[in-house]
Amino acid sequence: MPPVVRSRWVEYAKHDYDAAHINPGWHAWISYMVDKPPTEDPIMASTQSWAVQPPNPNFTATRGNYAPYNTVKPKIRAWEPKAVARQ
Repeated sequence: MPPVVRSRWVEYAKHDYDAAHINPGWHAWISYMVDKPPTEDPIMASTQSWAVQPPNPNFTATRGNYAPYNTVKPKIRAWEPKAVARQ
């Protein structure tokens, strides 16, 4: 059996690319989930207009990241030492 060579990559048009902009069909191909790229696969080539959505940016480490609302009181508290002032 011949050795497996990983030879698929992406060359983005801009230097400050966001990996979230890759289409699902191309993501499946580049991750070796499918053998044919979406341009050669008849199922992926016939995309429906309702299925095409603009890519969502990656909001990690920004103010737009997801933070769930929590009504539960915290179970732990930070330690606050009680030190006597020096004289």
